[in-house]
Amino acid sequence: MTDPTPLAPFRVAPARVPQATIRRQARLFAEHPMLVSLLDASPVLYAVLNDRNQFVFVNRAIQQFLALPDRESLYGKRLGEAFGCPHAPGLPNGCGTTSSCEFCGAARAFRASRERRAETHEYHLTRAGGAVDMRVWTTPLEIAGESFLIYAMTDVSHENRRRALERVFFHDVLNTVSVLYGTAEIVESTDGRQRAELLATMRRLAMRLSEEIVAQQFLLAAENRELTPEGHSIRSLELIKERASVYALIPLAQGHPIVLRPDSRDVELVSDRALLDRVVDNMLKNALEAAPKGGAVTLGCSADDREVEFTVHNPGHMPADVQAQVFQRSFSTKGIGRGLGTYGMKLLTESYLGGTVGFTSTQEAGTTFRCRYPLKRG
Repeated sequence: MTDPTPLAPFRVAPARVPQATIRRQARLFAEHPMLVSLLDASPVLYAVLNDRNQFVFVNRAIQQFLALPDRESLYGKRLGEAFGCPHAPGLPNGCGTTSSCEFCGAARAFRASRERRAETHEYHLTRAGGAVDMRVWTTPLEIAGESFLIYAMTDVSHENRRRALERVFFHDVLNTVSVLYGTAEIVESTDGRQRAELLATMRRLAMRLSEEIVAQQFLLAAENRELTPEGHSIRSLELIKERASVYALIPLAQGHPIVLRPDSRDVELVSDRALLDRVVDNMLKNALEAAPKGGAVTLGCSADDREVEFTVHNPGHMPADVQAQVFQRSFSTKGIGRGLGTYGMKLLTESYLGGTVGFTSTQEAGTTFRCRYPLKRG
């Protein structure tokens, strides 16, 4: 889901053709062994869909990508159902019929082909096996008087991840370095108490610079399933106060006061402190980027007998297309390659810290992200 440009609402027709029709359509391709052999020889993922967005043929590359014993098990399914899109289940008519599908790159490519246009889109999918970025080419096809669509797909996850990590890393590091350099210049012309305060600021900025580097290492390791969480005793109020003080120093926070909710609770939890810091940092950074000019960012924590919840609020509102894509890697309203904050927040929380992530966003109440964690890891 890559292009947030508003379009007229579009969804796949809910009704599907019966399996008898799927089998007949599949035979149209099975009767062309040379075509099947050519598609099977390609490393590109090829699928043929009917006019209801149902598979009637997939090549060997898709079968291997999805680790399936046979390709026929996909016939009759839709793209999101086969690839594990989280929006596909939950509604009776499945893939292509939910409100989120209006912003999906694969659905946009399907619509273009229905309008007899060959187009290219990207399809960002967070699935059980990890996030996948697919580049999708679609081409209309007619066989025996019936209309089909050819989907050609390549996994560009590594390409997008490398580009995004580089941009985020250099952007954030250069911001911190510029503030550190400016503070060092001021130190040269001061003395006494002011000098001591500036030196303390420089130490915090140097710590922030180190954390930026570590954050990128964590995200890469998390995606590669190389992280092993540790258990530390953490005080919730101490954690959010420290993160707020660190983020108050960066240029992004200028004009945006960072305040603590007065009803925040101080509880002890056992979790990985470094990973939890990264999550709260991502929440703060996302809120600072999204807050309107002069808008305050509010950080808080609450708890019950079993869980602690960290919240970050900003007065801005996310439109529907942004809300539908907010946890997708590489999606961002700030430009290409800036969409790792919310994705990293969800990845670290749900894959490594045993927690859950969610958000609410309305024009009246603004936007609040919430991360919940058990007080003790099981």
